[in-house]
Amino acid sequence: MSEFINPRDYEKYEEGHPGYQEMMLLIRNLTLGVLDQFKVARGNVLEIGSGTGNYTRRIGETNRADILAAEIDLPLVSILLEKIRSGEIRNTTVTSENIFMKPVRTGFFDVMNTT
Repeated sequence: MSEFINPRDYEKYEEGHPGYQEMMLLIRNLTLGVLDQFKVARGNVLEIGSGTGNYTRRIGETNRADILAAEIDLPLVSILLEKIRSGEIRNTTVTSENIFMKPVRTGFFDVMNTT
């Protein structure tokens, strides 16, 4: 994405877009609903394509999940790591590796999503 648009400009646009807040709340609640359905007090969430962490922040602030945020666009990874260092995003580990090329332990993640 960062090859085509400034990530910070896009982030401002995204957060201000009508319906965006509602969509993020819906996705967050769906994730929490899966954890509730399977009676998982604190789960492991794999977020594929985490971008600058807008959704990551929302699920992390619930303290219901440990998140692996996977993003291969390095300028976006840089912003995401900046937000983690500042405390804006919590409960999150970041990988910039292509997770589709790595084996994932069966049963490790309670929820996998992409935003």
